[in-house]
Amino acid sequence: CGEDGVLLRSSDGGKTWKKAATAPSGDLLALDFTDATHGWVATNDERYPNARLEYTSDAGAHWESHYAAAKALLYSVDALSDAEVWAAGGDPAGEAGTLVHGGLGGAWTTQWSGPQRLADVTMVDATHGWAVGDGGLILHTGNGSTWTPQASGVDFDLTAVSAVDDQTAWAVGDGETILRTSDGGAHWIAGHGDVVGPETHAPKAANARAGGTATLRFRVSDASGEVRPTVKIRDARGRLVKSRQFGWVTSGAPQTWSFRCSLPRGTYRFSVY
Repeated sequence: CGEDGVLLRSSDGGKTWKKAATAPSGDLLALDFTDATHGWVATNDERYPNARLEYTSDAGAHWESHYAAAKALLYSVDALSDAEVWAAGGDPAGEAGTLVHGGLGGAWTTQWSGPQRLADVTMVDATHGWAVGDGGLILHTGNGSTWTPQASGVDFDLTAVSAVDDQTAWAVGDGETILRTSDGGAHWIAGHGDVVGPETHAPKAANARAGGTATLRFRVSDASGEVRPTVKIRDARGRLVKSRQFGWVTSGAPQTWSFRCSLPRGTYRFSVY
């Protein structure tokens, strides 16, 4: 699934994909199917930060709306069955997060809300699961309803989490962060991808100038080996609107870059990689 109501389906193991005849409108940022006909899609409004969970019982021929989130987007949905569904997301500007639970024929309840946006949720069973989000946030549940933070040891945004049982899970995120736990999240061991990026510091808000021009200054605090900083700018709905890659930098004294671009009036999220 993807933006502008794009929903694709394969019935031959992924060799070919066909666009679904019907799909919910909006940007479809997450989906989960429990079998070939029953599934859920998180659809987000194309203009404003509002989201819905849509359900199908006939392989996508028809869709029903079962949950609506105001002033938030949904980035992840995990369905164990028609009656056990979790979804995570939050404010697209990263100022708030939410995690909800519900299903067919039952009420939807908010199980967690906080100041950090959630990017992914995964459940091992109806009682054990994890969710991850901005600023290295990791949440864990051992009863399927109460979520508590676990120390990740990182402050990078975490974007995905996968668990194989109630003791073993992995989480990944910005800065090529790879985390693993084998004791239910009591300890998370940090690793990295094949290229370790620099630690960067940037102001939370760029300087706004006349004419819609924004200036962002950032510094690579510890360049080890060779690194190549990249700035990515996303709008209030999380869509990438600008990207700028800088030249290679060898290890040595910290350096400072300035990045200026024209943007329409609005709220933007600047990320430095």
